[in-house]
Amino acid sequence: MKPVYMIAEAGVAHEGEPTSALSLLDAAVRAGADAFKIQYYCKGFDNGVRELPFLQEHVILRLKELCDINRIDFIVTPHDRWAIDFLEHHNLCETYKVGHGDWDLLPVLVETKKPLIISWVNGLITERLMRLCRQVDYKLLYCTDKYPTQLWEIDYNAIVGNSFDGFSDHTEGDIVSFMAVLGGADIIEKHICLEKNVEGRRDTTFAFLPDELKEFVESIRILQNVRTTIKI
Repeated sequence: MKPVYMIAEAGVAHEGEPTSALSLLDAAVRAGADAFKIQYYCKGFDNGVRELPFLQEHVILRLKELCDINRIDFIVTPHDRWAIDFLEHHNLCETYKVGHGDWDLLPVLVETKKPLIISWVNGLITERLMRLCRQVDYKLLYCTDKYPTQLWEIDYNAIVGNSFDGFSDHTEGDIVSFMAVLGGADIIEKHICLEKNVEGRRDTTFAFLPDELKEFVESIRILQNVRTTIKI
């Protein structure tokens, strides 16, 4: 059985600071994550909550270079066509992540012929979109659009069944991810940050600090061994 694929989601936690982006990557490497992920878009991109912080193109190229050196996958969630064109021009990603708010980009991402990891939120998916997905290799992650997600807002039947390949965790702590792994999840995505509970930055309320991420990854590895032993 393959190890659970652990994605350290840095998102926009770098806040536009190259040194912070490098520190987040270092945290993912030290924790033993399989992939380091960021979100990317053109400068000035507004997600409806705020204008998101931007990293210059040379910083993205450096992150990819360091991922290759450290043998950790570099995954990006592109939020616009500009980002896709940039990433494709430099061949920076072997796999793309599709966020729950980025399904409109699926036709463009499918054209890249790259594998996709897709966050699925109930009610946002249509048969037309699923037909698009089937043109490439794809994995579905159970996800919610709440930041943070409360424990009672999770569909536990979904995360412990065979409907999804993994879980994109927006809850505080680790208990739901642990349940997902014991239930058969092969992919876990968890946000990481350098500072928690920052006002105006909702994803820092449920993200892990570097030391927490390391403990989390180690615990997931143990849980997978348990799952294998008792054949869950």
